Amino acid sequence: DGPSSAIALLDGKWAVPLTLGAIHLIIALAAFHSSPFTGGDDATYIALARSLLQRHTYTEIWDPALPPETLYPPVFPAIVAGGLLLGLNVATGLKLMMVLISTAAVVASCLWLWRASEPGPAIGAGILVVLSPEIIGLGRQVLSDTPFWLFTMIALLALIKVQEPLSAGDSEAGSREWRWELIASLAIVAAYFTRSAGLPLLLATLVWLVIHKRKRAVII
Repeated sequence: DGPSSAIALLDGKWAVPLTLGAIHLIIALAAFHSSPFTGGDDATYIALARSLLQRHTYTEIWDPALPPETLYPPVFPAIVAGGLLLGLNVATGLKLMMVLISTAAVVASCLWLWRASEPGPAIGAGILVVLSPEIIGLGRQVLSDTPFWLFTMIALLALIKVQEPLSAGDSEAGSREWRWELIASLAIVAAYFTRSAGLPLLLATLVWLVIHKRKRAVII
């Protein structure tokens, strides 16, 4: 099954997104450098991650009063904490992790483009994503933008599967639909708790599900 599974993976809709993802990875690694980000948010995320690891609380450890953190959602600091637990250092390790996350986001975006558009526009838009200097730059910054983007694209891909009509006589169609509804819901919630900018996606999805009378998905 190994060779046939690999052929199936690379066939059709997966071939272009994986190719574009590989190109992005090569460019992002070639453009990589470990100079610190001057905006300051990366230090905040890393400090919150250390709070999770060292104090097992979500607090502002740079403040002597140790107030609970209320501005930054917790998902991305938890991701950073996972990287630190794996032994990744701040200067290069965490940033290389971000490159991998941006590559996954590129693949997910190109896969969504391939499903939502015609091949020509999908490839053209995918190339713009792959070569975007801003997106390549995100791979050098420990910021929540990239995982938020990835979770959003996973949600949109799952919602495409939810929208697909069920095949008549397919006994497993209902269970597959339920799984995609759950994946979409988890991805949307993860996006929202990565960046509060995910709230419009959450509300828009809820409205879309109500309009399409998908009661189970609304409940989830």
